[in-house]
Formats: sequence, C-alpha cells, structure tokens
Amino acid sequence: DTQSDVTLDSVLISNNNALRGGGVFLPQKFSNAVPILKRVGIISNEAEYGGGVYAGGKSSGILKLSNVKVAHNTASHHGGGLYAHRSSNVMEMSDVIISYNTAGDKGGGLFIPSAKPTIQRAVINGNTGSEGGGIYVSSSADLTLINTIVYGNLGTEGGSAIHGYSQPMVRIYHSTISKNTASEQATIYSDYGTKIYFYNSILWDNEAPKQVVFGGSESNDDVIGRFEARNSIIQGLGSIEPSVNDD
Repeated sequence: DTQSDVTLDSVLISNNNALRGGGVFLPQKFSNAVPILKRVGIISNEAEYGGGVYAGGKSSGILKLSNVKVAHNTASHHGGGLYAHRSSNVMEMSDVIISYNTAGDKGGGLFIPSAKPTIQRAVINGNTGSEGGGIYVSSSADLTLINTIVYGNLGTEGGSAIHGYSQPMVRIYHSTISKNTASEQATIYSDYGTKIYFYNSILWDNEAPKQVVFGGSESNDDVIGRFEARNSIIQGLGSIEPSVNDD
C-alpha cells in the first residue's frame, strides 16, 4: 500500500542481499507514506545500489531515521550505506551513525541524487567510495548537515568527505570534517555549480592535495559554484582552489 506508514523500531537487519536496498528497500511508488526507522541497526548487507538502505520515489511523505546505525554494508555501484533518491520530499535523519560502508563507485556512506535530507547529530566515518567517500550529492539535491562529524573516509578519485556534482546545495552548520583521505583532488570536491555554505564548522587535518576544489571546464562558463564560510576554521586559505572559470 503506497499510502500506509511503516515504522521499524528496535530491529536488527543484517546479512541480506538485493539489487536495491540490501537491508531496507523503500520503493518508488510510496506517495504520502511516512516511513520511520527508530533504534534500528542495518549491518553487513549487500546490493548493487544502496547496500544498507535504498529510499526511492517521488513522494510527498517524509522519511525519518532516528538512532539508526548503518554500518559495514556494501554496494557494487552507488551508496554503500544509503542511497537516497526521493526527489519531491524531505528526509530527516538524527542521531545516526553511518560507518565503514563501501561503494564500488560513488557515495561510500551516502549517495544523494535529487533528495532533500537534513542530517543532525550524525557520525559519518570510515566509508569508502571512488567519488564521495563519505557523501556524494548531485542533481540539484539539497543537503543540510548540523552538528555532524565526517571523518576517516576515503575517496579514491576525489571528494573524500563530500563530492558534489550538477548543482546541488550543501549547507554545513556546527560540524567537523577531519582525517579524511583523498587520493586525488580534495577533501571536498565540487563540480558544475555546487553551492556550499560552511558555517561555524571545522575543516582540518585531512589528507588531500587540496581541502576544497571546484571543478568544471570552459564549456560550463554559465554554471558558477560557490563556497561561503563564516565563523569557521579551515586549514590554509591556499587549500581552496577554483575551477578554470573561477567558480
């Protein structure tokens, strides 16, 4: 029933395998439903997309996760921990741990295309992906991080903490990004018009050629990115690099 609310409370979901959502699959046909996960462990599951959780669909409902641990899950493609693709609604996550998940491609911890998640009091650590070891956000998505720690993630091709692509909005408040490792590019890598607002936060002690890099090409002169920091600590002003069009 696409109208019914679903609540999982005090549940362990582990050692499952699926095409999408190895642990939890929320289909695209949910309309006004409000899925709620509370005190749930989603551990050691596998899928092609969304090793732990796949949340899909154009829904007016709100997906809520509270006191949830998503750990040691694997996606062969995108979203080792969580694949969030709910383009017309919002997602609320609080007191969550997203750790030690692996994606064969993008978004080791979270893969967020066209979604509007707000994440509060979270720990996102130890995740691995080619782009976006911690978080990959794209396609006009709107991501807000509040009181969140993003640390110890690995991006093998760029964006060890966060990788933005195709004009998403990223707002970071009262958060810390530290000890992430990027083999290439930067701790935060942004491309094609990503806008990042970094307020009252810390970006420090990450291992990468640069802390923040804006990519792009001369063929995208009309697409401008933005990085705005206020009341924040950032390791080295020279660690922020614009694209070739000075995004």
